[in-house]
Amino acid sequence: ANADWNPLTTGAEKEWNAAACPSPRVCYFTAGIYASGGTGALRKTEDGGDTFALLPLPTSDPLEAISCPSETVCYATGGYGVVLKTLDGGKNWTEVRLGGKASPPQFKAIAALDDLRVIVAGKDGALYRSEDGGASWGRPSVRSVSDFFAIHFLDASVGLLAGGDGTLIRTEDGGASWAIQKPVADIGAIVSLRGKGSTLYAAGEKFIVKSTDWGKSWTRQDTGLAQRFRNLFALDEKQIYLASDMGLLRTTNGGSEWTTDFTPQSGFVRGVVC
Repeated sequence: ANADWNPLTTGAEKEWNAAACPSPRVCYFTAGIYASGGTGALRKTEDGGDTFALLPLPTSDPLEAISCPSETVCYATGGYGVVLKTLDGGKNWTEVRLGGKASPPQFKAIAALDDLRVIVAGKDGALYRSEDGGASWGRPSVRSVSDFFAIHFLDASVGLLAGGDGTLIRTEDGGASWAIQKPVADIGAIVSLRGKGSTLYAAGEKFIVKSTDWGKSWTRQDTGLAQRFRNLFALDEKQIYLASDMGLLRTTNGGSEWTTDFTPQSGFVRGVVC
């Protein structure tokens, strides 16, 4: 399977950790690790990875998540309460800072529902929401101080927020209000949520779970490999890619069987977008 994957050169030795592809050949990549002090960076490809452009940024803070509702509109977020926005495909970015200067939030996840509505979440229960493209921000009540790592929306209204100790919080009004759901037991931190239709997958630090009723109940999926999972992507209800410290796993039958699709020669896979 490794023969189907080709390494690409971005022109920068960076810890790339998240990607957003608003169309098949246009993708944005963020870099920077908060814990190690890695500086932030953004790269963009418009030709499916043949070439990469360095995007100018107003900050050097690490960027750990990105969401692009279109090829030209993107939101990125990361350490020190930073949220970036572009309206012209990455040529120019505006910056806002959320939270207090003494203890700014560390954001780990972002979801842009459209050009104007965006939600960012992170450590210690940090959650912010904007309905005007980032001009103003509110703080929905979540009644939780869990570390949030993943956001996924079924549609413009229904979404899930996930984090430490299997925490799950649900919204049915586009993120204006949230209700705590029963957590996923023994999974550790939920680091990624993805799905198609009513089928949803969640990647935890210890194992994978699957829901066929969009997060109301879960069943454990056995990959057959003990490794730290980091990110997943659902092509449809049965074809799933799973990023881990050991490489990239794939299932074509809804999680009944998993195979290793790619093993990096060094480092590990942090994200996958299809």
